[in-house]
Amino acid sequence: MVGGKTYETLGAAITAAKAGDTIYVLKDIPEAAGIAVPSGKNFTIDFGGHTYTLKDPGAGSAGTESNGFQFLMNSTITLKNGTVRIAEGTTSIKRIIQNYANLTLEDMHFFAEHQADGEDYALSFNNGNIVFKGNTSIITSSDSNIAFDVCKFSSYPSTTVTFDESYTGTINGKIVYDATDANTHKLTIKGNGTLGKIEASSGSESAAKDAIEVSGGRFTAPVNKDYLAPGYNFELKSNDGTYSYYPTLDAAKEAAKVYGGTITNLNDNTTTVVPPSPNAPEKPNGSTGSTG
Repeated sequence: MVGGKTYETLGAAITAAKAGDTIYVLKDIPEAAGIAVPSGKNFTIDFGGHTYTLKDPGAGSAGTESNGFQFLMNSTITLKNGTVRIAEGTTSIKRIIQNYANLTLEDMHFFAEHQADGEDYALSFNNGNIVFKGNTSIITSSDSNIAFDVCKFSSYPSTTVTFDESYTGTINGKIVYDATDANTHKLTIKGNGTLGKIEASSGSESAAKDAIEVSGGRFTAPVNKDYLAPGYNFELKSNDGTYSYYPTLDAAKEAAKVYGGTITNLNDNTTTVVPPSPNAPEKPNGSTGSTG
């Protein structure tokens, strides 16, 4: 529904939406074809807690109709309050989102299961300002799968991905920085989410040192020291298996109170061991696909 009128498909509602409109999804959608959104659109999709399940055919440029959603340059789009899955047996959906627009994802859950050609790059960011807010999660079947990239693609000018202070979700899979210009392609991680390994693609290692800034979150693998925000010199390897980073020893100790762990001063490699709380919850048994 948009503007008080209902439509049979999300694509039809997007076509009808005027600048600033909110499109409301009114029920679960079990078999949804891919959608390409042209340049110059400005709207919000509120999924209302419903599940939107992608099915063939995909959308995209001629000859590459392989996306669940293709958001083109110079659009401003928000997706919120929903779950996006891929139907079993789908053969064309290789990306859930292929993005070139300014995109905000708030309390969204994306599942890579049944992605064609494997679960790498569930989301791909080739241009625009992308913001992760609240409990937004990308769930793959393995930490070794690539959840999303920050990519320099063709002549598109810039890509910035920001996890803001509100972020509490889960990125189950790797984050790949794939650009050679730290001024135009950036990754900033704040908040209190749980994320996978951050790695730079071949040839992007130098730019990544200046382009990536981590000052929040917990990670399933250590974060390169060069990616940490200035002053974040204390690494907590928690007994729950995650790594997190702090500007002071006292802040790291406070964070270690629940599970306990080992704090390393990255300046001199001295360590401090913090025992777990007597009331600490059981250590998780690995990835369960939970979004928190």
